[in-house]
Amino acid sequence: MRKIDQQISIKGHATSTSEAAPYSKMLSLATKGELIMMVLGHTCAALTGFAIPVFSYLFGDVLDGFGP
Repeated sequence: MRKIDQQISIKGHATSTSEAAPYSKMLSLATKGELIMMVLGHTCAALTGFAIPVFSYLFGDVLDGFGP
């Protein structure tokens, strides 16, 4: 990949070091449906991140009930 960047910079074109577009500008181009999907995705990811440790803790208590 570095050879490609070098070849591009030799020709005078901008490479990956150029500034990225601001996040607010990218969000301004999203439709209402896309924004809803983003919010829903972030919410589900947060719930999953919370639920997996809780499930592990509760399931560990269940397995301890079978042993000495």
